[in-house]
Amino acid sequence: MKTSATGALRGRLQPRNAGWRGRREPLKINGDIFLHVSVLLSETIDFLRVRPDGLYLDATFGGGGHSEEVLKRLGPGGRLVSTDCDPQAVERAEEKFKGDPRVKVFPARFSELFEILMKENLMPLDGIVADLGISSFQLADPSTGIGFMEEGPLDMRMDPRLSQTAADLIEESMEKELADLIYQLGEERHSRRLAHMIVMSREEAPINTTTRLKLIAERAIGRFYRRGGIHPATRLFQALRIAVNREMEELDSLLESLPGILKPAGRAAIISFHSLEDRKVKQKFAALKKEGWNLMTKKPVTPSEDEVKQNPRSRSAKLRVIEKD
Repeated sequence: MKTSATGALRGRLQPRNAGWRGRREPLKINGDIFLHVSVLLSETIDFLRVRPDGLYLDATFGGGGHSEEVLKRLGPGGRLVSTDCDPQAVERAEEKFKGDPRVKVFPARFSELFEILMKENLMPLDGIVADLGISSFQLADPSTGIGFMEEGPLDMRMDPRLSQTAADLIEESMEKELADLIYQLGEERHSRRLAHMIVMSREEAPINTTTRLKLIAERAIGRFYRRGGIHPATRLFQALRIAVNREMEELDSLLESLPGILKPAGRAAIISFHSLEDRKVKQKFAALKKEGWNLMTKKPVTPSEDEVKQNPRSRSAKLRVIEKD
């Protein structure tokens, strides 16, 4: 009997085969380390209004663009905390800032930030930046299972401490639960058709590679996307990734922690990439505004035409900034 998708996610931090370290090798293309382009970089840093002696947190180190720009503006008395739930990102941060006493690096999910900052006496903060997007490293690395351009294991865990992979979620969920998940987290209108095809296909053989799931999506709803701008598997993969990594719950934890970790006049800059994330940020910032916080962006800041041309993945980015009263 299949367990529910919600129930299957319980116990998610129980160790699986991989520990915190050593799940993947750093991604290389043609022998060179793959480069990540930070979105809305100058706009975000300008809004943070970095003080030379301030204390700042980059809660999503990723490729390190935001951390690097903050550090450029800090003086000898300033401090930077860089965190990420992806062990490869943590290793990149440790290597990049090795020997700089102003920087501390920690592996952390959003739900772990408050405890770490309090334990390390690294609060209250003058500012925090969180780029909620998937990094180019993760998307281009087949071993993550997040993208589907190349074949890889259907994993999708950004934090290898999580117990459930996308393949597990597909195997353990009932058809209606899969349909609801795909509709709610992927905003896919053909969710029922997709879920039915997935359930039928898993009876034939396990669905444990990105290529197999991609082909299932093409068979199920490909004809509806022939003239569309996205691949029929795009929203399905988004939904599974969000569910596996509990991204909405983690974002709630981050937003709820802001009053406790920011000092007066401290600012939070959050970049979202899809409507589910942006809606949560918008609603929380609106609630904080009613409590006296200063909303620095009445409308979200979006990338310029030049940035979108140079980095097409930035086109859906939205930056919202708020300042604690």
